[in-house]
Order: sequence, then structure tokens, then C-alpha cells
Amino acid sequence: MRRFSLFLVVLWSAIASAGTTPPPVSFVVSQQPVVGLEPYSSAVGDFNRDGIEDVVITNYADNSLSMLIGNGDGTFQPAVRIPVGGPPTGVTASDLNQDQILDLIVCIYGTHTVQVMIGYGDGTFWPPANYMAGNSPRQSTVADFNQDGIPDFVTSNVEGNSVSVFLGNGDGTFQNARTFLVQATAPKTVVAGDVNGDGILDLVTGNDVSGNVSVLLGNGDGTFGPAATYPSGPGIRDLQLADFNLDGILDVVTVDGNAYTVSVLIGNGDGTFQGAIPYPVGGAPRSIAVTDYNGDGYLDLAVVSYAESELNILLGNGDGTFVVGPTYPVGPQPTSVRAADFNGDGKTDLVVTIGGHPNPPVHLQDYAMVFLNSNLSLSTTQMIFKARAVGSPSGSQTLQLSNLGSTPISLFGFALGGADTTDFTEVTNCKRSIPAGGQCQVRITFTPGATGTRTASLMIADTSVASPQAIALQGTGK
Repeated sequence: MRRFSLFLVVLWSAIASAGTTPPPVSFVVSQQPVVGLEPYSSAVGDFNRDGIEDVVITNYADNSLSMLIGNGDGTFQPAVRIPVGGPPTGVTASDLNQDQILDLIVCIYGTHTVQVMIGYGDGTFWPPANYMAGNSPRQSTVADFNQDGIPDFVTSNVEGNSVSVFLGNGDGTFQNARTFLVQATAPKTVVAGDVNGDGILDLVTGNDVSGNVSVLLGNGDGTFGPAATYPSGPGIRDLQLADFNLDGILDVVTVDGNAYTVSVLIGNGDGTFQGAIPYPVGGAPRSIAVTDYNGDGYLDLAVVSYAESELNILLGNGDGTFVVGPTYPVGPQPTSVRAADFNGDGKTDLVVTIGGHPNPPVHLQDYAMVFLNSNLSLSTTQMIFKARAVGSPSGSQTLQLSNLGSTPISLFGFALGGADTTDFTEVTNCKRSIPAGGQCQVRITFTPGATGTRTASLMIADTSVASPQAIALQGTGK
């Protein structure tokens, strides 16, 4: 009932929107690179200066980072392990010493420690320098808080109910932290932006236990005024600032980890915010990436759901409202999502860390999933058939292929592969190509050849990114 009522909120918002229905978007998995144990978060950037986006991932359970160097086609080289001084949570990539090379800031959970790692420019780093933050730093943000042209950074301190501001010296080192209370409980994320239009950066935190947002207005010298709080969804795990309604004022979106929602708070331009409007996603969302995924000029949302193991896309109308987009299954209990163009085609792709504890907990997760933004949209990536008597054919299920782009997509063929290919048959009306805006269908039928679980895959070869695509097929013989 709760999710249905939230759906009505989004439906009404979509009807009230002055814009048309947002253009569609589609993602396909290109790779599932293995990383360390219990990947927690990630950051993207060109760490080896080859013009290709790379990814660095924090591995909570084995006190390490994994560096994934990009190949430029949406795939990555095998991960290189980088040890750190405890269980890492958030990682931030930025040029801290202004040498045009990306460096790292790593938060070590359950301590007061933040580690700064200066980059060599080849994907490796100097040994970390330790800095003392508040209790249990979880995430950091880099910005120039005292307007001296030198990068500074701030951490959100979950158990300290505070943020710690580190002013930079310009050489990659930092002064001792100044700590400011957020007047709320368990800030799990912090972002920086000018929310009151005075030209000075402010801080906004998302507070888990208290379910609200704290706003600390900047003084321009690296200090901040008393926090003001605004209610949002329960159990905030992530938060971003962006201008969702194109009025030149920053708004807030929170990831409501104890609900099935993200919540949007529209900014008033004076550092205050309107009431939170919820939008439905999967259960226990953990992380969000904000950018324009469908190329219409409006900001969209990508959210990972920990409880339902899925990636949810919400498409922006450009007026601060959103409509529900596609949902994709991911590995058990995803922990973060980040956006970048990994294959150089001008479209924004996604990387999702799979870091939860499976139930039953056979082992900790140790991989990520790379989703490429594709013109070829598939109506599903898996088909599960009900149990059938051996030799008895099922009704067919239909896979629809849609070309979301402006040029034709060539199709090279369909093939069944896997353990039990003879149990599945495919019939298609697809031709040699799908025209721009066109569609075609593939119908799959299941006829079990033996009792028990039967599996196969439908492989599709084409000219879209991440070809060939694989559709998982499963049925049960009885």
C-alpha cells in the first residue's frame, strides 16, 4: 500500500508537469569486474592520465582499495589492490596539490582517521598521510571553503554528529580539522554548494537516524554558522545538491535508506528548503548518481536499492518532478552507484558496487557491475517459466527490442546457449536491423527435457554497445 501511494504522488507530479514525457533510456551490463571483499563505495576519474575514465573502489572487509583501469570500451583491466589503514567507506578523487594528477581522500570507519593519498599519475599513490577527523568519518567532499584558491575538504562524522573541515596548504597537506555540529544524528553524507546565493560555499548533510537534512551556511573563511535542519525521508544514506527545476537555485535529493523512496527538497534561494516530496524506488536505497542520462537536458536520478538488489532510474521533467524509468536487477545488496562515460560515446554510464551480505551469508560479495548507456532497449534481461511436466510446452514469453537512438541498429543474429538449450525455443519477427524508433520481438517457449531446474541464455549480437546481450532463461521440469 505504501509503494502504491507513492506511485500516485509521482503520477500526479507527472500529470501536473508542463513538460512532455521524458525520452526513454536503456542500460546494458558490459562487465562484472572482481574487486576486494565487501565493496562499499567508489569514485571515478582518469587516474593514469590516458584520457579514459577509471574507477577506484573501497573494500570494507579487507581494508583495501581496488583500482580498475579503464580500457576505453566500457571494460576494465583486472583490479589492483591498494592497502589502507582500516575499513574504508567513502573515497573522493580530486587534485589536492594542483599538479594535474588525481589524488584520493579515504575515510576509515570506526576511527577518527582520514587518509590522503597523493597520486603519481599512473594509477598508483604515495603512502597515505593520516588526518584526525570527528568520530567515524564516512564520506568527504572537496571544495575551496576559504576562497584562497586552494582545495580544502570536509568529512561527515557519523558517530560524532558533526562535520570536520580541513583547510588545504596547497601542497597536498592540510591544517588540523575544525569541527562543526550538525544538530542532528548520524550524518552519513556531506555535500558543498552555495544554497543561499551569496557566493560562499555552504554545507548540507544527510542525517541517517534523525531523518533530516542539516544546512550550515558558510562564512567564507572556512568556518560555518549554526546548523538548521529540514525533515526528509527516514534513514538518509546519501544526498546530492543540484538544480532540478532550472531556476538557478540548488535543490536537494536524499536517499531514504529506511523507506522505498528518494525525497526532493526544492530550494528557496535563501538557504531554506521546501517540504520533501518522495518518489518511489526499491527498498532500502543506498546511493544516488545525478546527471542527464537520456540526453534531454534535464537531470535524472540513478539509485541502487540494497533490499531489492536493483538499479532504479528516475527521469526528470525539468521542473523538479520525476517519473519512474526502467529498473534493472543487480547483484545482491548493492552499496553505491557512480556515473561517467566509460566507453567514450558521449553517453553517461554507471558503475555499481555489489557489497552486501547475501542471505544466507555464503560469502562476502566481491565485484562491481558496469552498465553502459545503450540505444538498444530490452524489455527484460531474464525470463522465468513456471514448472511444467517433462515434454509439455509452456506458453511463450516475449522479449521486445526497441531502438531508442536516431540511427538503425544492425542485428547479426540470435543464439541459445548454456546448459539446457534444447529445452528452450525462440521465434522472432526481427529483421536484419531495427530502424530508429523501431521495435521487434522475440518469443521464447519452454519445454522441459528433464525434471529439476533447467537453464539457458538467449544471446543477441548487434551493433549497439555491450553486444552481445544475454537474456537469462530458467524453468523447472516436474
